[in-house]
Amino acid sequence: MDAPTEHLPNVAEALARAVDTRASRERDLLGELEALGAERERLRVAILSLEAQRAALDPIEAEVRAELTSLDDGAHEVLFNSLIAQRAAVAARAELVAEAARAQRDAARETTDNIDALLVEYRQFRDVIEPTLPDLPATYRSVLKAHHDGVVSRLRQFFSRVGADPVPLDAPALDLDVVIGVDGDGAEAVGVTIAIPVSGDVRAATLEGAPELELTLAARVVQAIYEGLDAIGQPTAVTAFGDHRGLLVVEVEVEPTDRADLVDQLLGIMEDVLGTSAELLAAGVRVRALEVPADHLFPPEESSDTLEDAS
Repeated sequence: MDAPTEHLPNVAEALARAVDTRASRERDLLGELEALGAERERLRVAILSLEAQRAALDPIEAEVRAELTSLDDGAHEVLFNSLIAQRAAVAARAELVAEAARAQRDAARETTDNIDALLVEYRQFRDVIEPTLPDLPATYRSVLKAHHDGVVSRLRQFFSRVGADPVPLDAPALDLDVVIGVDGDGAEAVGVTIAIPVSGDVRAATLEGAPELELTLAARVVQAIYEGLDAIGQPTAVTAFGDHRGLLVVEVEVEPTDRADLVDQLLGIMEDVLGTSAELLAAGVRVRALEVPADHLFPPEESSDTLEDAS
């Protein structure tokens, strides 16, 4: 019986297995490298795409930043649109005032016989007869004067009925704003801008029969401005009048002063003058003086240099 044989490692077989193991691992690693290369290429393409997308955002960002830089709340546009609408309402109310005044005159004419004839007679006496009175006999002169005195008395009665007091309107109250902007802190010269809801050419229109209500409102505001300037000791401050978007705008250059006192004086006197005007009250017009930031009246792109110098 043969003795058992001990199995020992075979060198050739071991070497073959080592070669196979290395070859298998090499294939695996090469596969991984190929996959990594594919992923790297995919990422490169994706990065290029993202770079292009990022570059495309640059002009959009520039537009947004430009809009942000120029962004405002539209206060200038809203403010002047409101005043323009108010100015239209003033013009409509002025027509009602004119109609009421005409009705008053017509009613007065009905109660005064031959008013036109009385006016003709008055002018005739003034221009023709009165210069010759010294040459007439005393008795005839006294008769003519007595008759003329009677004509004058009747005319006075007529005009007292027509023009003594404004005609009150039976109409809803009309609320208006006079807007004031003060540019500066008072340490240096202060620019005061006042926008009024009346026509910008109202001063020129005074010679052409502008609506009386617009003239009255403008005149009362100007009165309040000068009273306010007098109250702060600057009655001769340089004042300019002009037109902005069809509205009357007043600009005043005030020497260094207490800004708070200037605003208080202007607002207080404006409210007092406008709130006690018999003409405005009769027309049912209520006016509020309102302070706003100066750039609401003249934003950076606008200029008040075109305003006519009233000095």
